[in-house]
Amino acid sequence: MTSMTNFSLKQYRKEQDYSYTLGAYATIEVIQARPEIVEVVYVHSAYRDRSVLETLCQQQHIPVVQQDKAFAKVDRKENCFVFGVFSKYSDRLASDKPHILLVHPAGDMGNLGTIIRITAGLGFGNLGIVTPGADHFHPKTIRASIKYLATYCHLIFLLLHSHSPRIQETHISDLVHQISSYV
Repeated sequence: MTSMTNFSLKQYRKEQDYSYTLGAYATIEVIQARPEIVEVVYVHSAYRDRSVLETLCQQQHIPVVQQDKAFAKVDRKENCFVFGVFSKYSDRLASDKPHILLVHPAGDMGNLGTIIRITAGLGFGNLGIVTPGADHFHPKTIRASIKYLATYCHLIFLLLHSHSPRIQETHISDLVHQISSYV
């Protein structure tokens, strides 16, 4: 990935290979759970409680940039004073953990965040998502699920494109069998 400190920030798009955590809490949670994916943290000049965030970033060798104009490009809300830029990742389903499979989850990104929280709250360590559907890397999804996404960072996203040659049938039993080959 291009160094984010020299990167032209823009509003989130699904095709990008990175996403954003909006807000200090979400950013701190991702840094604590998966510091290796966090590229840079942006802080607005109006943000006052910097010590915890800056110390954490320093410990993890994550650059902190103060640049007020960056916030207008990434988040249109005026109450966001911290955002993190992180690399998108993919994982595999863990065969020793129960899992839930969402087939073509559509709708509001916050709803997907709620599904992630419920999945984690019920003790499921894996979440498979058959795409196309809601974007689990959308900043709204991240914000809605962050405590659980970060706390249960073993929550896995299996992205299977419906046009994939490995998924030939639409019967759920066949789909489950084909997905088990990814484990």
